[in-house]
Amino acid sequence: AENDRLRGMIGFSKVNPYELIPVRVMARDPSVDCKSIVITAGGMKGIVPYMPVVGEKGIAGKVILVMPHLSLVQLLTDPLNRVAIMTKRSRVVSILETANSRDFFVHFRTYEDVAVGDTIITSGLGGIYPKGFIVGSIHKVVDERDPLFKKAIVKLAIDLAHQEELFVINQPPQWSALRSELDSLMVAP
Repeated sequence: AENDRLRGMIGFSKVNPYELIPVRVMARDPSVDCKSIVITAGGMKGIVPYMPVVGEKGIAGKVILVMPHLSLVQLLTDPLNRVAIMTKRSRVVSILETANSRDFFVHFRTYEDVAVGDTIITSGLGGIYPKGFIVGSIHKVVDERDPLFKKAIVKLAIDLAHQEELFVINQPPQWSALRSELDSLMVAP
């Protein structure tokens, strides 16, 4: 089984345009709703906070704490970790959320073109996750009492409870580049 997983990861890394740092999951949050993991790479391998963490099948979370040889990753299952997403087919942008670490949802305006089966990908907005990584798919669309929005239930592409190997995308957050650009602007007196 490990050989199959590793072959899949090698295939993923070959078709991916980003520099990927392979890591193993060393520890998991022991709670029922696992919200974080510890991975086997840290500052000595170039990891910095807010680097995205992905698996072969989709995004897993982001680095939030870096030690010399280990890093703490905030998973998508953490209700505080919201992700800017879009539908692959109709390019509708929104935010992936969870309230209980198990059920994932997205709010869309009632007039937007979303349907069951639509693939959800990262939108590239928000500065952490690059555009185009698989997040999951729409499992169900529910009309809510609010006349302006409908709720789409999302099934994640990655099984976060059983991941043993992942990748850290070697890309600092996009907003750090924006910040350096803004710092370099000359302000007129």
